[in-house]
Amino acid sequence: MPFSTADMLLAANALPLSFNLILCLAAVALPAMAGINELSAHSRRQVFARRSAQQTSPLGLVLIGYTSLVAGGAAYMIATRSGGDLLEAFALPALAPLGAWILLAVIHAVTWKSTKGQPVAHAFLGLLAGASGLVGVHAVAALARASLGPVHAGSDGGPDVGILLAPAIADAHWPILAHLTLVAFAGAAAISIIWLFLRRNKDDWGRDYYVFAMRLASSRASLALFAAICVQGWLVASLKNVPPAILMRNDIGLPWAAGLVLGAVAAWLFFRLSRSEHPMRGKASAAAAIVCLWLMVAGEIFSLLRYLLLMF
Repeated sequence: MPFSTADMLLAANALPLSFNLILCLAAVALPAMAGINELSAHSRRQVFARRSAQQTSPLGLVLIGYTSLVAGGAAYMIATRSGGDLLEAFALPALAPLGAWILLAVIHAVTWKSTKGQPVAHAFLGLLAGASGLVGVHAVAALARASLGPVHAGSDGGPDVGILLAPAIADAHWPILAHLTLVAFAGAAAISIIWLFLRRNKDDWGRDYYVFAMRLASSRASLALFAAICVQGWLVASLKNVPPAILMRNDIGLPWAAGLVLGAVAAWLFFRLSRSEHPMRGKASAAAAIVCLWLMVAGEIFSLLRYLLLMF
């Protein structure tokens, strides 16, 4: 089946949606990635790893503000489409972990100096912030799914939040959540690379530091992307109730497959950067990798939107 004008409109929606999704997921993962870098600095005595974690803290604060705006807009759209009952039912499961993420991430970002003698405690603060954010992503994913399909009713006639937040192990929710988590870390690492280029002339910490930081961020992005691609096999296995003919449609299967290929290209480009002798000269490779990451997520969102239009 050839691509139609409707498909072009879907693509026009998938591009900004994927852009916002990557930034929001990166905001969630940045504190956790900083915590991982801090633990690495403490255990391996890598001063540059701690400096890299500290340098990205202002970026995390900016992305938290951006994510709050996007989340507010998304909540308004869901309320308009599905009514306030669904949002009210998910208010506590979603807002509690996301509120904890914002609070802990802000505390983590502003306490670098005061906790200098307690690096492990500060690192775990970042990890806890990231974990809280990912619990929030889990709840938001369940909310989005409930708003798009039939909602399990509870005894009061409203949505049964317990069922929606704890689907069966074989449910597609779990590989999707795993994929989003890995994309979050890949996005956080990719945006850190952009931040390194932007801060190079303002934070003059020497060539050795920027080579180390660029290699570290690139290797994290490459590893997370390779893992995110592998998780797609789990997702396909969980879609056993979906007729194969639907998944093999050109307007569903091809964008998804193209996204996987572009994701693999992005992972390879990040891997090359992580092994480069002069990674700060690889602006073109970094830009190409980030665009491929964006298009990978856009392809996935396009396929999802096309499937939803077909089924509903």
